[in-house]
Amino acid sequence: MRTTTAERFPVEWVRDQFPAVRIGKSEDMPFAFMDNAGGAQIPDSALDEIRRFFHERNVYHAGAYRRAERTRDAFAAIRRRIAGFLGASSSGEVVFGLNATTLLAMFAEALRVTLESGDEIVVTCLEHEANVTPWLRLESGGAMIRFWNARAPEGTLEVEDLEALLSARTRLVAVTGASSILGTVTDIRSVATLAHDHGAILLVDGVHYVPHRRPS
Repeated sequence: MRTTTAERFPVEWVRDQFPAVRIGKSEDMPFAFMDNAGGAQIPDSALDEIRRFFHERNVYHAGAYRRAERTRDAFAAIRRRIAGFLGASSSGEVVFGLNATTLLAMFAEALRVTLESGDEIVVTCLEHEANVTPWLRLESGGAMIRFWNARAPEGTLEVEDLEALLSARTRLVAVTGASSILGTVTDIRSVATLAHDHGAILLVDGVHYVPHRRPS
């Protein structure tokens, strides 16, 4: 006898861990948050840990006293866990920031000083604003923006279309892992191979991918 997905995986139990989707189970939550662009929804266990941090560990982590050491250990532990989840080679590759919008803007400005007039940046038409505007700002310094368009009607990004856009002047390819509007998923492995073969940096916006699929 074959089992269904619901029987193999406790869907209702998982949903119940997220206060933002516990629809109608309390008077103060008669609705669900479905706007993925507002940020991934957080389960009770993570909310509890955040509360615990501010109660027990909200101190200067570089201090020489015991509570500071515990805070430092907590930071190191979460970096290791995130590195493992993302497939990073070490926890030193993990950087925390305010949000994707801020981090992408900072990265673009850091890249600005390395660009020469005529250098090219490839951006897709499926990006949300945070992964478009920072690159458009670089046009003032001479960078050229080339748009990788999705194919209709599926709304998919095809690798052969990217190949036609790449050149010896391509410095960066900025691409979403999954579209926040259409939900289409990008073949990142193939994109990485093409970008790196042309000596370009690959930047993947995983905001809408990572909450739903594990990076690999």
